Amino acid sequence: MSIEFRDVSKVYPDGTDAVRDLSLLLPSHQLTVLLGSSGCGKTTLLRMVNRMVEPTSGSVLIDGEDVRDRDAVMLRRSIGYVLQDGGLLPHRTVLDNVATVLVLAGRRRKDAREEVLPLLDTVGLSRSLASRYPAQLSGGQRQRVGVARALAADPNILLMDEPFGAVDPLVRRELQDELLHLHETLDKTILFITHDVDEAFRLGEHVVLLAEHGQIVQQGPPRELAEAPATAFAARFVEAGRGARTLREARPR
Repeated sequence: MSIEFRDVSKVYPDGTDAVRDLSLLLPSHQLTVLLGSSGCGKTTLLRMVNRMVEPTSGSVLIDGEDVRDRDAVMLRRSIGYVLQDGGLLPHRTVLDNVATVLVLAGRRRKDAREEVLPLLDTVGLSRSLASRYPAQLSGGQRQRVGVARALAADPNILLMDEPFGAVDPLVRRELQDELLHLHETLDKTILFITHDVDEAFRLGEHVVLLAEHGQIVQQGPPRELAEAPATAFAARFVEAGRGARTLREARPR
């Protein structure tokens, strides 16, 4: 499913001007990364997709349909959402956390548990962890549970808000590898948020560099941003001369 931001702006009640007149089209089945410093509007834009944030003006469309025409609760249940800390329910086991969306949709808990158990394999978690609670898991394991839960309802769109930012570099690399594998296997539309240039270039088929108020500085394949930064700001941000980065190549579609 494609995602389109059409002339969107967001001013919060406290006067914070988060996004100004942004227009952006994210093609179906692509892993797009919004890259920028804290406060540039990345998370605001991501949360507009599932209506956790409503734009002050403009529209957000999924496959041409304005998300405001959808029931907000049903929309959120149809879109996978992964937070930095996993957002897990501490009083529920791993398996019940993963099954949450299906239970909310009306499945019997026993059936939902059976249905989502294979997702532990999908995200690289041992089934022996199914009965544990979030506090008994490592940071990387909690993030894998969060990804499994986001995939439980088999959504076409996956929103990921700096999901790997709180884990150590080695685990972060492993989680990035698993996300790339998941994307190749499941072929979903993924919107990924990060402030880390290396992560953006490693994961993104398409990278959108944002400045203050959600202004698009440059967008394109990682190699284009690395080798031909459009502005001095872009050059400083991506450190164009650095040669140790892994650059994701867009797949032909």
